[in-house]
Amino acid sequence: PASIVLETRAGRWLVVGAAPHRPAQVFGAPDVGTIVTVPVAPAVRAELERRRGEYDHVVLLSSLDYRDLEELVASVPGIDVVAASGGTYSEPEPRVVGGARLFWLGAEGLRLGRVALDERGRVLEARVIPIRGDFPIDPLAP
Repeated sequence: PASIVLETRAGRWLVVGAAPHRPAQVFGAPDVGTIVTVPVAPAVRAELERRRGEYDHVVLLSSLDYRDLEELVASVPGIDVVAASGGTYSEPEPRVVGGARLFWLGAEGLRLGRVALDERGRVLEARVIPIRGDFPIDPLAP
């Protein structure tokens, strides 16, 4: 999966993307070539191992469905925060699954997850913010 390490006051965050594995589908576009999916859990585990030593915390961005995502998070240790948007499913508050804070944003991108961390990377505040017509220019401003 694609990943990047971002540095903050709370440490180095490995951000990893996870999409559904659909062996019957091959995606392609002239500007990016062909995309073939692979089983998600082994791929995420391999990416965490490949990048070991480069990060302190892990954020997973996912479009997996509810059941597949919960199985992934429960079976791959080390994920701290999950931002998920599998179709229209959403939950009003984040919850803990397998040690990770899981944000089901859903609703086709009409929610934003905000996680405030202390200098050690511990979650101080976590909430889901609905995006409406009166959405502020900077949703993270106090």
